[in-house]
Amino acid sequence: MHEVKDPAQRIKAIAKENAKSSEKTLVVSPNNRFSAEINARILIELQATEIVGREERRIDTLVPRQDLTGADRTWAQRYERDNLLLHSRSLKETGVEKGGYAHVKDVAQAQAQAQVREQDKNEQSIGRGHGMGL
Repeated sequence: MHEVKDPAQRIKAIAKENAKSSEKTLVVSPNNRFSAEINARILIELQATEIVGREERRIDTLVPRQDLTGADRTWAQRYERDNLLLHSRSLKETGVEKGGYAHVKDVAQAQAQAQVREQDKNEQSIGRGHGMGL
């Protein structure tokens, strides 16, 4: 084990070591920012050594909204068109199931309402008086 003080050099060293035995290596990062940087560098290193190809496939991933408090999550105004929502609890009054997804179609700021399309269901308005259930 050895210490690499410079963050950029540290990430490069981690990627090089990972490429030597990537199928048996687990890389642990202190936070999401370093994790993204390390993963990007590991990909470059694996491509350089031809362990993986250079063709890319882009996929969408869900990113937790760490900037929202529990109270913020209930306010329609905190959402934007095209946000994808994952419900953390069921809501009997709206028929929302825990673990279900909803896609924000529109947000009416003045009315504090968000128009969402639930997964495999019709569109509905949620917000003031109903709670978002997120």
